[in-house]
Amino acid sequence: MVKRISKVLLGALLLVFVVTGAFAAEKSYTFKIGHIRPETASIHTDLTNFCNEITEKSNGRIKFELYPAAQLGDYTVVQERVSIGDVDMHVGPLGTAVDRRVNLFTMPYLVSNWDEARKVYGPDSTLTKHMTKILQEQDLQVIAGYPVYFGGIITNVEVPEPGNPDVAKNIKIRVPPLKSYELTAEALGYLATPIPFSDTFTAMQTGVVNGAIGAGAEGYYSNFRDIAKYYLRVNDHLEFWYLYMNKQTYDGLSDGDKKIFADAALNFQTKRWELAPTDTERYEKLLSDGGTKIITFTDEELTKMKEKSQKTVWPPLEKDVGADILKEVAAEASK
Repeated sequence: MVKRISKVLLGALLLVFVVTGAFAAEKSYTFKIGHIRPETASIHTDLTNFCNEITEKSNGRIKFELYPAAQLGDYTVVQERVSIGDVDMHVGPLGTAVDRRVNLFTMPYLVSNWDEARKVYGPDSTLTKHMTKILQEQDLQVIAGYPVYFGGIITNVEVPEPGNPDVAKNIKIRVPPLKSYELTAEALGYLATPIPFSDTFTAMQTGVVNGAIGAGAEGYYSNFRDIAKYYLRVNDHLEFWYLYMNKQTYDGLSDGDKKIFADAALNFQTKRWELAPTDTERYEKLLSDGGTKIITFTDEELTKMKEKSQKTVWPPLEKDVGADILKEVAAEASK
């Protein structure tokens, strides 16, 4: 009887040691994560909720240091920093310096409305699968996608015949350092000047350029509302960001922690897809209320912009993206 009790006690002790060891093996982390917008922007609220959910579900083991307003540097620089592990995570646009196939996610007029956007940029889409693979080759692991808005153009001067892409505007506008935006600006009749996002306000203020492309109502309101006199709703692209993580850091997570990240990521992107359309309208109204004139276009004018952009911009980008990949994504967009 005594031996039997001893065996039971020994088994219980071993179980305690195993369980205790399992909990002790769970690592604690403090991840550095950033984005490019001010703290008043929607992304700051959404990213804060994402981080808080992971911290809560991990019982405080996983924490975050959140850096808004490009405090970690221009998004192209931060992309490189995440790649080498100097920064853990980031959400924002992507640069193409390392791999020009990244131009895929900024193809102009790839989608025209939110229903098409969900289909082409959704988590299980062909585009997402290709982008995930491309970024993994840069040691970046995609955690989630984040639809922001349909893009437009701001200027501080009046634009001649803004709805006619065949008319030369003779207006210099800032474009992101991405070939897709440069070619799109030129296709719509503007003079393209590549400038980092962080330098754009000063460039417009000093007259180096008289406008910008590459953002939408939310981005322009958050950063340029004091100098934007006109907002042209050309809907040239879907502004779509990726929340990504250093791949080695991600690979080092336990299966349980990866599940926590996956669940939070699903909530993060699902809520954003629901909010994005109304969020776009809200920021357009804020721009208008602040004195920026909103220029809208007829379906015929938008179709003309779309057709010219696809005709003149897609062929050179096809060489960068890959004809097979672009054909596959475009086919899904047209379904």
